[in-house]
Amino acid sequence: MSAQIPSTMLLSDLLKPTGYDCPEELQGRTFEEATAGGDVQTNKATTIDVSAYTEPVVIKPDTDYESMKKNTVTLSNIPTPGATAYAWAIGDKFIYLNVATAPDAITNIKCIAIGSPDNSLEVIALSEGTVGDYAKVSDTEFTVGEGTYTRDSTKDAVLWG
Repeated sequence: MSAQIPSTMLLSDLLKPTGYDCPEELQGRTFEEATAGGDVQTNKATTIDVSAYTEPVVIKPDTDYESMKKNTVTLSNIPTPGATAYAWAIGDKFIYLNVATAPDAITNIKCIAIGSPDNSLEVIALSEGTVGDYAKVSDTEFTVGEGTYTRDSTKDAVLWG
């Protein structure tokens, strides 16, 4: 009889039927981990900034290791209830951004909507990318094309909370 050892099978489970005890240094390791050779990283700490999370995250062992036993992931910059949408006005219209100070360039800025005093809203595309013809005038003003947006904190809105 011939069978393949599953890569996820713990070495201790593989040895049980034989009556042999699993060596302490191999406890909790799969057959694949135990036979990978080289040093095993026991616990790698990784931090993922969720505000910049746009692609699947691949976590590999550090350079000095060939495999790892586990990875402890910390998520940072998780939006909290009560996040503010910051208003930027251009004439009688305004947009909401996730920043209160004019950035040096609009890249990875989230824009929610553009609106007007009659409370109509229209979603626009100032999102996830570089906006052409953008220029920072000051911390409270920026231009896109011919229009100048000015920070207007009186129209700020709490998104949820």
